[in-house]
Amino acid sequence: MSAHVPLRSALAIASAAYEEAMREHGLLPDTITVISAMAARRLETLEAEDRSEDRGAGPPDGGT
Repeated sequence: MSAHVPLRSALAIASAAYEEAMREHGLLPDTITVISAMAARRLETLEAEDRSEDRGAGPPDGGT
């Protein structure tokens, strides 16, 4: 495996690994779907915040 994996690919690999681990642990498929969707939404929020900071805008809460 290459040491230079694009971030999106790395996230997809990690997501698949976590979903498989949740299945092996015995979580219900619907629970895995909900958890995965929640994580994806959180990542989208973090990416949007990062893009906003890259444009020179500070965090929405004015944090440090």
